[in-house]
Amino acid sequence: MNWGARRKCVRGAHFRQAWFCFHFSVSTVIAAAGVAFQLEAQDEGLARETLGIAGSKTPLPSMWPGKSMDLSDSKYQDAGWAVLAGVFATRSATLGATGVSAIFDGERSLIKMCGTDCFDRDTLVGDLGSRWMLPDITYKPWPTCRWMHQPLTRASVLNQKFATSPRVVPGHCNGRSVRWKQGCHRLTLSIGTAWDLRYVVR
Repeated sequence: MNWGARRKCVRGAHFRQAWFCFHFSVSTVIAAAGVAFQLEAQDEGLARETLGIAGSKTPLPSMWPGKSMDLSDSKYQDAGWAVLAGVFATRSATLGATGVSAIFDGERSLIKMCGTDCFDRDTLVGDLGSRWMLPDITYKPWPTCRWMHQPLTRASVLNQKFATSPRVVPGHCNGRSVRWKQGCHRLTLSIGTAWDLRYVVR
């Protein structure tokens, strides 16, 4: 997929409406429910009820994290509450509660809402139960949001090439970017309020 198509994809109506509401906590709730219903040895029907309850009980973040730099260590969600919601859903289903049966199906599904307009269901669940997805896990090379990784990686490459000293960085510009120049090479790291340079530039 080319970059233009990708941008168009992620700027769809579903993305704009749901990204800040559900994206960050829903995966943790569903993962916790998945572990819990396996521990309780639920059959397929009961597990579906569990997931229906879990999806409808996903906690919403109270605010966008970029509104304040004085945040707790919960980042975009409170993982403890998200896990509790998944376990609660499992116990509730075991005790007879029912969930939203079509939580993952159709145009108004949780997956569609948290995904993009060009969401491919097969990419997410096509091989579910038949292959391990552990090789697909990646680890962050930088202690920041993924949006910052490309410019930070580029800065690292330039630093290795030119052995740049931190002293050549003139400082923060408008509180949101750092500019660096070495010969004909220029680099500007622009950040939004969601990221704190204290964790990026030392």
